[in-house]
Amino acid sequence: MPIKFITTSMFIIPMAGMSSRFFKAGYKKPKYMLPLGDSLVFDEAVKSFDAYFQTDLFLFIVRDENGVVDFVNERCDKLKIKDFEVITLDTGTRGQAETVYKGLISCNRVNKEDEVFIYNIDSIRLDFKKPNKDFLNNIRGYLEVFKGDGEHWSFVEPLNENLVKKTTEKIPVSNLCSNGLYYFDAVYTFLEAYSLMEENNEYKELFIAPMYNYIIYKKDCVKYLVIDKSKTLFSGVPSEYEELKLMFGNFY
Repeated sequence: MPIKFITTSMFIIPMAGMSSRFFKAGYKKPKYMLPLGDSLVFDEAVKSFDAYFQTDLFLFIVRDENGVVDFVNERCDKLKIKDFEVITLDTGTRGQAETVYKGLISCNRVNKEDEVFIYNIDSIRLDFKKPNKDFLNNIRGYLEVFKGDGEHWSFVEPLNENLVKKTTEKIPVSNLCSNGLYYFDAVYTFLEAYSLMEENNEYKELFIAPMYNYIIYKKDCVKYLVIDKSKTLFSGVPSEYEELKLMFGNFY
């Protein structure tokens, strides 16, 4: 069993997606259970934050199926994560934002002042370190972005000094594309922004990136942090996973 201790920072990994693209493509397991070399997609994604395995709470939000709870517990024990929780959802959600919301309100470990990092289970963030205090000072949140193209990303419209003017989903307002890492300075900041977005959502799903617009509307600051695209390895769709397999030495 994970050891319990008070934390002021947490990493949230939402895992309630259906992996529908992968099952339709003939894969027999959810994408996070698929192999990468001698490892698994789950292990490599979570190891993005191994510098914080001994200090921060890791919260995994899953659907209670396919033996996923036992899987997550086993993998976290193997990775030697000191403190983690697995929250199960009985039903599907309307998107990643709702998944995180339901996980937060269902976890009795959460303090409303805890800072929050959210990341995908199908991406690998190389060489991640939390930003310094100067960057985080007087902001309510930040997004990591890279310079890219295409229309399938979340986007940031920038201002000067790394401030965000607006975020969009699948609408390119710049070449600054989210890599899926989102930060909120506190749980209550996330919950308040989620409630506002749920009432006024402009999209078919409840995405996390547009939540920042409600923070900005209140005259609070949100920043973006540009990283090199090579620092994020994606496996969200079968073609990306197959490319990643080759990088990890899966040639069969």
